[in-house]
Amino acid sequence: MENLDLLQMATNAGGTLEGPSSVRMRPTHLEHIATRIIRAAGAVRTLLEPVPVERDQHGYFFHPALPAQRGADFRLDWFAFANGFDVKSVVMEDDELPAKACERYLGPAGDFSDWAPKSPAGKGWFCLAIYDCEEGPTAVYVREVRRLAQDTCWRVSDMQPSAPSGVAQ
Repeated sequence: MENLDLLQMATNAGGTLEGPSSVRMRPTHLEHIATRIIRAAGAVRTLLEPVPVERDQHGYFFHPALPAQRGADFRLDWFAFANGFDVKSVVMEDDELPAKACERYLGPAGDFSDWAPKSPAGKGWFCLAIYDCEEGPTAVYVREVRRLAQDTCWRVSDMQPSAPSGVAQ
C-alpha cells in the first residue's frame, strides 16, 4: 500500500493549506481526494445508509456496508471519507455509566453491551461501528459531507488517528 500523506493529497486536490495540520477544502475537491484515498488505502466505494444498530452479545456492531474482510490496516475513517462521509468517534470512557455496566466491561468477557453511545450533535449522523479498541469501547458515527457547510476545513491530524485494534475482526 502506498504511503498516505493526507496533507499532501489534500493540497494536491485543490485544498488550501491553513497551518501545519489543516487544509480547507471545497466539496468539489473532496471527490478527487476521495478517489486518491480509495486507491491508496484499498478502500471500496459503497452505498452507506442508516441501518438499525443490532449489536452482538458483547456490544459490537459493524455496518453491513463495511467490507467483510478487514485487515489490521483497515481504517474506518478513511473508508468513510472515501465514500463522502464526515466521521466522529464517541468513547465510552466519556459517558457516565452505572457501576454494573462498568463491572461487565472490566470483567473477563469485556461486555460493553449496556453502553448506549450518543450520536454527535447535529443532523444526519448514523452509526458505522461500535467496537473495543485501545481507547476502550468506541462508537463511530458518519454523515454525508454534502450536508456540511460549503467550505469545510478538514484537519489532517483528525483524519490520522492511531488505527483501532478492534477494527480488524
